[in-house]
Amino acid sequence: MAEPEPRSATGPAARSFVHAGVSSRGVLRGVGWLAAARLLGMMLSLVSTAVLARILSPADFGVMILVAVIANLAAQVVEGGVAVPLVQRAQISTAHVHMALLLATGVALILSAGLVAIAQVGQALAGREIIPAMVVVFASLTMPFRAWISVLSAILQREGRFRDNTIIALQSNLFGNVLPALALAWAGFQIQALLVGLLAASILEAALTARAARIPRFRRPPLAAARDLAKASYAGTVMQVINWAALSSPNFLVGTLFGAHALGLFSRGATLVNLAKDVLGSSLSRVLLPTFAAMAHEPNRQVEAFSRAMAASLPAFAIASVALVLHAEAAVRILLGPDWGQSIPVLQLLALGLLPRISYKISDSLLMAKGEFWPVAGRQLFYLMSIVGLSLCVTTLGLNGVAGAVTAATTLYYCLSLRAVSNRLRLSGPQILRMHGTAAAWASSAAGLDMLLSWATRSLGFWPSQVTGGAGLALACTILFFATPRGALGTDMAALRTRVCDHLASKLRSVRQRPMPSAG
Repeated sequence: MAEPEPRSATGPAARSFVHAGVSSRGVLRGVGWLAAARLLGMMLSLVSTAVLARILSPADFGVMILVAVIANLAAQVVEGGVAVPLVQRAQISTAHVHMALLLATGVALILSAGLVAIAQVGQALAGREIIPAMVVVFASLTMPFRAWISVLSAILQREGRFRDNTIIALQSNLFGNVLPALALAWAGFQIQALLVGLLAASILEAALTARAARIPRFRRPPLAAARDLAKASYAGTVMQVINWAALSSPNFLVGTLFGAHALGLFSRGATLVNLAKDVLGSSLSRVLLPTFAAMAHEPNRQVEAFSRAMAASLPAFAIASVALVLHAEAAVRILLGPDWGQSIPVLQLLALGLLPRISYKISDSLLMAKGEFWPVAGRQLFYLMSIVGLSLCVTTLGLNGVAGAVTAATTLYYCLSLRAVSNRLRLSGPQILRMHGTAAAWASSAAGLDMLLSWATRSLGFWPSQVTGGAGLALACTILFFATPRGALGTDMAALRTRVCDHLASKLRSVRQRPMPSAG
């Protein structure tokens, strides 16, 4: 739990870093901004992927994934050990922020040195290059910027400045990654195009976030600031490293067992699932963590906020999962081209676990806001072991086996996370099940109409049947949105429906009251 900081750690604060006010509108606005950023970023990534997949090979994408995964380790360590405590604490000072930046720099330098050492020792022992030199160079260069971004973004997150985050994410993605990568790929630079784009985007995002955060001029912070952050740092660091390892383990397993070509196929198949997770899940977790933390001494409000977040989110997650499963082939054909057919079942199997993969971010945000870092870390260790163990048991099934193992392990972790929330908030099993009832009804109804229309129009060809089925899914969602009882729909979704109905009624009245044109 967050506690008031001691006077010795603060000193004269040159700038206050206060929690944003708690309100449903503020939460929705924050989620909306972050989701918009990730959605637009997703569209940029999909466009660049659609072009680059026709220029570069799966092996190129496999190498790029290794660089991104390794470089992101610094961000994950800093996120859990430094950034999350900055968001969770009731009060922080400029000294805490300066200490966090120092710690982030140290983490990045240590990890970069460790990566170089591992590469050198591995090459000496094996007599060959274990980690490609290009991976070592670009991952080491990217690590410090990813670490600083975690700290600086935590300041914006704490203050509810999600609009700034949105603009920065879009600018860095477009001008730092997409445009340079496309230009270099067309110029024939192959894998260098992807790696330069990743590094440039990290540099630009760090610079823009630092400018937005308005950190006062650096002064050496007192050690007391480090002690204030340390209470949650150790558990938070372990938690984030284990989470990084769990999410990255499928890529490492596929790359180790099946090679870079298979890793390229697997990673591209997982692209849409990861993008949906980022658009929906990461946006929620970044907004809900400071929201739940601001309610630290109001457990009843936390229960209400958790229930409302689940009621508003689960149907959207379920529909996204159904759409990806049913239209995976169409998505792969459009985005990747005809040579990536092996990615289709990977996408479908991972999409089956989309709801638990996103929803556990809501439950974990609540538990972290309550300071339960070690229990979350313990469950994530079990999650990592489950992914690795199940994947190794089904390696004979190839990429599809690994994808199915990831979905099974994610679903199991989600159940354990829900059980922890249930115990912490004293929610009963039937209450938890009711939260998922609307999502199950929406998913089954939409999937049924989609499959029925796709089957009825299959004689017209692949694309007409896909478009008709997708239209049926959208129609089912629209009908369900207006027909679902208020109690099952949830407070926020019901309020949104009321506003939509009022707007439509107003438009209809204005049309009726418009004078008819005179004849002649």
